Amino acid sequence: MESLNQQDFAAAIGLSTRQIRNLEEAGCPVRVKGDRKTYPWPKALHWYIAYKVERAEAAAKPLDFEAARARKMEADANLAEIEVAKAQAALVPTETVDSIVGELGDRLRAVIVNIPGNYGLKLEELGVDPKAAEAVLTTISEEITRALRAVADELDDEADRGDSGSTDSSSDSTAPAGR
Repeated sequence: MESLNQQDFAAAIGLSTRQIRNLEEAGCPVRVKGDRKTYPWPKALHWYIAYKVERAEAAAKPLDFEAARARKMEADANLAEIEVAKAQAALVPTETVDSIVGELGDRLRAVIVNIPGNYGLKLEELGVDPKAAEAVLTTISEEITRALRAVADELDDEADRGDSGSTDSSSDSTAPAGR
């Protein structure tokens, strides 16, 4: 019968040498000669397999059908709650959408209004007359602002047409959430 030293036995079964010492304390077969330990192969392997099976069987609890059914019902309820939460998150009150879009418009307008001041100097550095640069940039800024206002008016008109004639903007009204 072949014997393995502690390091080889540990490598053979995929454990550390510290774990092998713990197995010795649990009853793993070992031969001691002086200060040297060896493990009979394959006897030590068979012992280890039996040890793991025994521990697994001890840890396994008999299946309690009622407890399993209760866990399944709880899991199903949790899934249903998650689906409801997802559905609720898919709708956003129109007041929230209006507020966010309004804030976006205000910030965008501030950026556009500042175009002449932000880019006038750059055009001057390129040799463009300062008054001409300011005039061109102001015109661009005004055109963009007009275009944005026109789009906003169109969106308002579409919202009014889709409002089914109601002038009441109750807090129950919702809009699909963005993606």
